[in-house]
Amino acid sequence: MNITLVLGIVSGLFLLWHRRWFSRTLSKDEITLRQSSRHSRDHEAIDDQGRESFLSFLEADDGKPLYMVNLMQYRDKAFYPAGRHTEVTTGRHVNALCAKAVVRELIKNNNTDWGVSRL
Repeated sequence: MNITLVLGIVSGLFLLWHRRWFSRTLSKDEITLRQSSRHSRDHEAIDDQGRESFLSFLEADDGKPLYMVNLMQYRDKAFYPAGRHTEVTTGRHVNALCAKAVVRELIKNNNTDWGVSRL
């Protein structure tokens, strides 16, 4: 197969995914579902202000992708209260463990109607 054709197909598929030409805003049912699933997963109770902020964020959805930039600075030695997470050594190690957990959640949520960029 011609390399130009392959690159064209890959580029087209990327643009189709990235541009979200078929995207839409969240429905009321999706907002309710997302709210309830987040609340049931939280280990600590969310205060009313946090719950209201999250609801406002979901209701303001315009159907466009959400982009974030995380500027990270790592500690040479991970800091946790005594006796907690003794297997974790550096800030980079902590980040790697968190990244694994986040990827699992993204994949799990991608199996629904949410899509990775809709979290």
